[in-house]
Amino acid sequence: HGVALERDTVAWLNAYGIGTDVAGREKLRKFDCGTYGGFSLPTAAFAPALLVTQYISLWLFWDDVEIEDDETFSIDAVVAALSEPPRAKPANRYLAAWANLGERLRGHCGPDRIARIATTMRQWLDNAKTETVMARRFREQGRVPSFDELLECRTVSIGMYPTFHLIELVEGIELPDAFHEHASIRELKRSASRLVGFGNDLGGVAKDIKN
Repeated sequence: HGVALERDTVAWLNAYGIGTDVAGREKLRKFDCGTYGGFSLPTAAFAPALLVTQYISLWLFWDDVEIEDDETFSIDAVVAALSEPPRAKPANRYLAAWANLGERLRGHCGPDRIARIATTMRQWLDNAKTETVMARRFREQGRVPSFDELLECRTVSIGMYPTFHLIELVEGIELPDAFHEHASIRELKRSASRLVGFGNDLGGVAKDIKN
């Protein structure tokens, strides 16, 4: 479904005014949404694969464009957009897109899974803000966090914890809280998050040196 995933994901983002200028179109081209979704969800049915590809693509684009340089976004607003019907028109294009994803997720998921996704997204946003503060302190004051402090933050901010629940959605299963809270599963998730984080940060060394 790679070609269709790419086409429909880009069209969906563009419908919210995301990635429509020259720089945004180039960023989306480099994201390569179809390959990203196609390789990570090779056996998924099209509808859940599209939903998750759009979720991940919005997340990556928003993180790259907004989150890495902004401490003012509302965590509560994003979590609410994902987990409950909006009470008013969303304040910006990203919230509007998150609200659309939340509405569609609620059509696929029960309240327990929505609550898990919302909880893990809140944790990710909290750590993303912490990471942004660390980066600003480094730029302005030369202050470097300890390795342990940064690793703990990065373990969550890499974004694997919400992704576990999206994998369940695509696979058509919903594992109970008792499974997610089991000590062995918690350790496996932690290890998986760190492996992805290490790979991501090694891949980003050139970008870091350039910046």
